[in-house]
Amino acid sequence: HISREIMENVVAIIVGDSHFGVENVKDFPRLRTVARFGTGLNNIDVKDLWDTNRVFVSSTPGLSTEDISEFTLAMLICTLRGANTDAHSLSSDNPKWRSIDRGIALKDVTVGIIGCGRVGLDTARLLLRHGTKVLLWNNSWPPKNTDTEFLGQIEHVSNIRDLAGRCDAVSIHLALTTTTKHII
Repeated sequence: HISREIMENVVAIIVGDSHFGVENVKDFPRLRTVARFGTGLNNIDVKDLWDTNRVFVSSTPGLSTEDISEFTLAMLICTLRGANTDAHSLSSDNPKWRSIDRGIALKDVTVGIIGCGRVGLDTARLLLRHGTKVLLWNNSWPPKNTDTEFLGQIEHVSNIRDLAGRCDAVSIHLALTTTTKHII
């Protein structure tokens, strides 16, 4: 628990994934800036904080793009190759290696990516390096700040249902907003 005296002297707050809005400012009368550690600002009421209290909001865009993209690639490989099934089988009372076949290689699959922000596009680039066929869906097309050479290596699909029906795996990279909630 933070004392009232400390709260009254706070001028900056770092926020992760939790929501932060005007209702939180009442506890911090000297607050002037909120820094979002992570990608996106969908959990912070940026406009209301500025309009009502002149609180400036900043973020760290791109900070974790590569990490998230690599983790996405790792999860795809583990899933396609059946690593979770092997791990479970090895930890059983009767351990057995390769309880399934070798699975599917990235070069032999089609992966759909829903959302073409930094992480979605970086994940697509990683997949392309492995020979994966990549389908992309995004609300707007073409994605901002994307070179035409890259766009020539992927296929744009205008319908999520069509994309999902044509893929071995789908990776979703959308901010959770009222527009994207229940999109899948």
